[in-house]
Amino acid sequence: MEPFRRHRRLTRIDINDAPTVIPTRRRRGPRLWLAATIAAGLVLAGIFLLRAPAVPQPVSGRPTALPAAATPAPLHRITADSSTAGCDWRNTPAGDAHSIWLLGVRRSRIATPAQPVSLLMADLDHDRCSDVVTGLTDGTVMIIWGEKHGSTPTRILRPPSGRGGSAFGRSLTAYRNILAVGAPYDGDPGAPASGAVYVYAFTGRTPGESQRISQNSPGVVGSSEPGDHFGWSLAAGRFPERPGIALAVGAPDENTDGAGAGNGAGAGNGPGVKSAGAMTLLIDPLTDARRSRKYTYAQGAVPGARYGYALAAGNLDEESHLLVGAPGVDAVDVITTHGHRPLEVSDTLLSPQPGVHFGTAVAMADGRAVVGMPQAGDGRGAVSVGLVSPRARPATVLTAPDGHPGDRFGATVTITDSLKLVVGAPGHAGVGAVTLYDLDTLETLDRLAPASGASGFGGVLSDHAPAW
Repeated sequence: MEPFRRHRRLTRIDINDAPTVIPTRRRRGPRLWLAATIAAGLVLAGIFLLRAPAVPQPVSGRPTALPAAATPAPLHRITADSSTAGCDWRNTPAGDAHSIWLLGVRRSRIATPAQPVSLLMADLDHDRCSDVVTGLTDGTVMIIWGEKHGSTPTRILRPPSGRGGSAFGRSLTAYRNILAVGAPYDGDPGAPASGAVYVYAFTGRTPGESQRISQNSPGVVGSSEPGDHFGWSLAAGRFPERPGIALAVGAPDENTDGAGAGNGAGAGNGPGVKSAGAMTLLIDPLTDARRSRKYTYAQGAVPGARYGYALAAGNLDEESHLLVGAPGVDAVDVITTHGHRPLEVSDTLLSPQPGVHFGTAVAMADGRAVVGMPQAGDGRGAVSVGLVSPRARPATVLTAPDGHPGDRFGATVTITDSLKLVVGAPGHAGVGAVTLYDLDTLETLDRLAPASGASGFGGVLSDHAPAW
């Protein structure tokens, strides 16, 4: 199956622009919810430059300086009020090296058996309490069931026998009672680390038998090849006016043939465009009618683009959008659909500076998107926020409050159900920090860091699956 024809508009983000308040745009009409997880987020836009489709080149000349950060809000050193999950959708889960913090009206800290690498808030058991799902470095997935009365029951999901070392849990997404777990180091015969996704349908708190999907599965375009890392990123949901569930799967290290339609034959040093990356969109992934489309950056012609490294989706009025990060070329594709129109690449968002890893993290909701560039400013980091509309104002760039080289502000981003933008800076002061902004005004609401006993705080933030 051929990839969609690409009608590309290049939008270059000017990180020297004065900050601009993003006008409020509330949801209307059908909604697409995806997370990667399901992400509600902000839409990144900038100054629109109309060009013929082409491979973007790095901006020549001296790199544009980042704007100076505003007077930093005080950093609040936090402690935990409890060690239970509770039942509050306003919580914002954030991970450190050994635990999960739930940042809400009350602050909880839940110890984990290994370091969290992915986080998701969902309602898998349909009890109207938020469940917290986390992938761990030991190759398991821990589900912390939301409870109104203070207990914290958990369930551990493990990969099938013989699939150890697959990085099971590296990515997570959910739609209603469906949970998808990425295992990018899983392999098919003759294709180690080609990657796979395991999908579970829950009945109450009991998961059904997992269904494994790889690039060798029926209805999936392409084929599994060594080192693709299919399942590195995920997002799932429904498109307005389209039946069935959609599952977007990133494979950032796929070697393309340069034509946008498949893989090169090699495993890193063979034929093909090395680590060009790809994103596969699966429609009805759990049925016999499964079908798919594959997307690549600039027809898969750019080595090291790592297209599909990060995924997020959201809506703007009747249109649905999927963001696909390619941090190797500092770019983010915007894939758009309206009603029954095919999904196509409608825009490409670019950073004016090379090497800032623009697209490492993306989030989107309510017609707005946020894109992290954690290597901007000698690793201080920055985040770009804007509207997806072609007539939007230039994007606003947020820089790290009281930033220092190595903070990596923007390494993680998410948006809460209460429309707060959350940005992680896991390298800050050797401990890590999280900054919360009002999504409408971009005013800083709070800056948080653990009082003691933590490192890498903010290195993983939770996506939010929609309530049923």
